[in-house]
Amino acid sequence: MSPDRLALTVAGAVTLLLGGVCAGAVLLVDEPAPPEPYEPTENVPAGADYVGTLNATEYRSDPAVSNGTRASLRFQSAVQFYDGPPHLRALALSPPENASLNASAASHVTYFGRSGEPYGARLVVANWTASDATDALAARRDIEFETETRRGFTIYRSERGPSVAVLDNGGEGGPIPSEGPRLLAIGNGSAVSDAVDVAIARSDPEATPETVGGELRRRYADTDDGYVRFAYRFRPATVPDYPFVGPAVRTVEYVGTSYTLNETAAAANGTAPPDIRVRIRITSEDAESADDVRNILGAGKSFYLLQSSNRTLKVELRKAAFTVEGRTLLADYESSPGGLRVLVRGLFRNQPEPQSLTRPSPEIDTARQEPA
Repeated sequence: MSPDRLALTVAGAVTLLLGGVCAGAVLLVDEPAPPEPYEPTENVPAGADYVGTLNATEYRSDPAVSNGTRASLRFQSAVQFYDGPPHLRALALSPPENASLNASAASHVTYFGRSGEPYGARLVVANWTASDATDALAARRDIEFETETRRGFTIYRSERGPSVAVLDNGGEGGPIPSEGPRLLAIGNGSAVSDAVDVAIARSDPEATPETVGGELRRRYADTDDGYVRFAYRFRPATVPDYPFVGPAVRTVEYVGTSYTLNETAAAANGTAPPDIRVRIRITSEDAESADDVRNILGAGKSFYLLQSSNRTLKVELRKAAFTVEGRTLLADYESSPGGLRVLVRGLFRNQPEPQSLTRPSPEIDTARQEPA
């Protein structure tokens, strides 16, 4: 592992908290269309290790909100033991100048996939046609697509890139909506194929779609209905033996997170963006283990309070609170978008030795300066 990469495998208990931040913001859109209501997990195939959603409309509701969120998403995407939806700076569908794709038409994105595998896809609600998506991808990546038809659903496959399919074309022989939002699957060929199988079953009144269920779906449903929400199956073996990460971390089974906006008085008056609340639910084997995890998080928080001389960072750290409900630890943090950026940078710069030997990534350090 390179020194830069090693420096980004962030240690400490509070880092585990931020390691739960969802990697959802892959659509950098300007003015998203109004969201179309739908239940994301009804379209996600069974066998996934993570599922997450992004409400692009809320995410883009204020430049400070989107910048603060994006700073956190970049931070968590570098954490070695994070196994939730993968964060990318921009979706591959963001078109070059010679490709026509109205990225602002996307309102929702749903993510699903498997840990440690290339298997994964995004379900995008937008008014794109399949040709819109494949043309943009072909121009961006210099790839070609071949088609496969399965009971009225067409899958566009590329040998060395993503596949694309429109999922709401009415079943076998049914028409694709001529206008308005559609649900498209974009991603790994196997994952897109499985999403099409779900769509086929959903169009057949006598079939039962095999969708994500069990504990993973319950943990996703338990998260708050925020503009970013997700859950993933935790793999304890991926957590290095960093300071404060004791045996209790090995008992963690699932992590779920939500980002919600709190319309403060200042936000309501239009003088400030709404606060961002991050709530992380860490589910362990039993209640005793959950309490042990709370102690680890408390020790990590104390470490950062002692390690840092930054008063503003200390103010943000004190906003993190930990409680236990049954076998689930709740980690809550609420602050302004600017405060969230302070917390992210402070955690990175003050992480325990020897991971703090290199300078912060420019993307993490300057995220606040990037245009929305």
